[in-house]
Amino acid sequence: MLSILLLSTSLMVYLGLQVQYEEDITKLLPSTSNGSEKLAFSNLRVKDKVFIQFTSYNDSSALSPEDLASIADDFVENILDRDSTSHLINDILFKVDEDMLMDAMSYLADNFPTFVDAHSYALIDSLLAPENITRVVAANYEQLKSTEGIAFKDMIQRDPIGLRRLLIDKFKQVQGGMGGNQTMFDSHLFTPDTTTALVFLSPAFTSFDSKSGAMLTELIEKQISATQEANPEVKILYHGLPMQSVYNAKRIKKDLSVTITISLVVICLVIMLCFKNKSTLPMMLAPVLYGSFFALTLMFLIKGTMSLMALGIAAIVLGVALSYCLHVITHYKYVSDPVQVLRDQSKPVVLGCLTTIGSFLGLLFTKSALLQDFGLFASFALVGTTFFSLVFLPHLFNPARNRKSQKAFDMLEKFNSHPFEKHTWLIAVILVVISVCFYTQRWVTFDSNLKNIGHFEPKIVESMDAYANKTQQGYKTTYFAAASNVLDSALLINRQMLARFDSLQSQGVIAGYSKVTTLFLTQQEQQENIDRWSEYWSKARVNDVWTSVSKACAAVGMNPMFYEPFKDLIEGEYEPINILESDILPEGLLSNMVECTDSVY
Repeated sequence: MLSILLLSTSLMVYLGLQVQYEEDITKLLPSTSNGSEKLAFSNLRVKDKVFIQFTSYNDSSALSPEDLASIADDFVENILDRDSTSHLINDILFKVDEDMLMDAMSYLADNFPTFVDAHSYALIDSLLAPENITRVVAANYEQLKSTEGIAFKDMIQRDPIGLRRLLIDKFKQVQGGMGGNQTMFDSHLFTPDTTTALVFLSPAFTSFDSKSGAMLTELIEKQISATQEANPEVKILYHGLPMQSVYNAKRIKKDLSVTITISLVVICLVIMLCFKNKSTLPMMLAPVLYGSFFALTLMFLIKGTMSLMALGIAAIVLGVALSYCLHVITHYKYVSDPVQVLRDQSKPVVLGCLTTIGSFLGLLFTKSALLQDFGLFASFALVGTTFFSLVFLPHLFNPARNRKSQKAFDMLEKFNSHPFEKHTWLIAVILVVISVCFYTQRWVTFDSNLKNIGHFEPKIVESMDAYANKTQQGYKTTYFAAASNVLDSALLINRQMLARFDSLQSQGVIAGYSKVTTLFLTQQEQQENIDRWSEYWSKARVNDVWTSVSKACAAVGMNPMFYEPFKDLIEGEYEPINILESDILPEGLLSNMVECTDSVY
């Protein structure tokens, strides 16, 4: 029997330690037939971004935007060096180079007709007025004399009437794609008041990869310490779902160890008072440990993984499991006969175990993976504990050395045998308490906000609040995702959402929203825009506009041939494009608008 015990224990400890743990909060959510909860919580990478903020410690010694930009540059360069071997970082967005902006504007200008929808032609009509063309050509002429004008020469050549206003409007509609308002200073991303430099880091893993998340958190914190040591006047804040998951996991593990420790201390005190044998405590804990590793072994063989939150909740079950050990050991203290203990306790312990297991197995019929994990682990743990208590534990009893505190047992028996039912006043108090509870239960409400289910580290909350106050004016930001296996289909679903948001904004329900897919049109929409553009620019209209441009050029002393690219723009042949595959937008910005993960757009 001892050989079987040692062999089975060794095997279960080995297999039980192979279980992989997840801190995936979506395991708590009920699964849906279309898998939308997986899309929203696991697949989307936009939710995994890490927000890093560089600001001054106090207003009296506020850093200039130039200093903050320089510190952000050094931080990004150094953290990428630290990550050169671990490859935890997929992308970092903290600045937008002028070359990238020029390339993007040039790309959009080359394909301008694909973005001009039917609503834009009322503005174009007004732009074609001779007085407007005269004003724009004169402004272009003055702008060409400046350094900025030279840089934008190609764009100015294509636009003697002010068409770039349409592009600017398109970009304004996209504003807020990062989850708030940002501004540019010296090509760097800042909050609108330029007091905080922003860095957006995209991990190379999902936020529920606890191991990688812990490594990235450590990497960021080390770099923050090094940067602040070199620049004591700067304050660096950071937050993001990967960090939140890491701190949440740490809290679960800490709470689990604290609660188990408190439980063991209480149990030890009771045992010291009631049982005189030093071996009693190991005999009580052994069945629970055996049952725990029995459950972990079966979880490993059946699933391989388990929710860490489920394991934390399962700590409650250990108290239930201990009760079965107490049944057997307490009865043994009275009769001092292992055989008699088995005769008297086998049936009640097994029946009690079966009914409790039945309760936990009921969780398997829920749609929540976390509750299913909890139900399985709890059931297996009770089976293992009860098996040990009735099969192995009696062999450890030594009747010759059985001892107990008769005084403690007499006190417990005296309390249990007291006729409480004969005290009328006690019954009256109980009835009053029941009545009060029954009346006040209507005031109990249930918190349906998933954000409150985990632990929020104070420094993470500080960073989240600072970012919201600086970029969102205190408003909360919510992300909506339109998904499909075909990009055009996802875009059409997105259009329906935008129409709904327009209605909500007009009703005052929402303060505003970001039209991040304004630049992304379906192939059909682009072709319709191109056909409408070609139809609009008839030969007569082209001649009239060119005549007005020529007169405006003559007024400022310019050669009309300077605007020959404009003529190519309105008379050119165009085809639908795909911005997603054009590489004109940085990955860190593009991923806030459109993603393609597991063949789903």
